Amino acid sequence: MFMNILSIAKSYIPFLVKSEEGQDLAEYALVLVFIAIVAVTAVQALGTGIDGIFDNITGQLGGSGAAGGTGDTGGDTSGG
Repeated sequence: MFMNILSIAKSYIPFLVKSEEGQDLAEYALVLVFIAIVAVTAVQALGTGIDGIFDNITGQLGGSGAAGGTGDTGGDTSGG
C-alpha cells in the first residue's frame, strides 16, 4: 500500500514542479494588485490634502478659489 502511494507521488512530482511557475505568476499578480490599491489610495489622500493647501493659499491671497484663471494669453481673439 505504502509503495503504491509512493509511486503515485513520484509520478506527480514533475507536475507539481511545473505548476509552481503558474503559482508564482499568481502571487506576483496579487502583489501587483495590492501595490496598485495602496498607490491609488495614497494618491487620493495626497490629492485631497494638496487641494486643501492650495485652497488655503488662494483664500489668503484674496482669490475667489476658482482654479485655472481666465486663460487669456494676450492674443488676438477677433477671429479674423
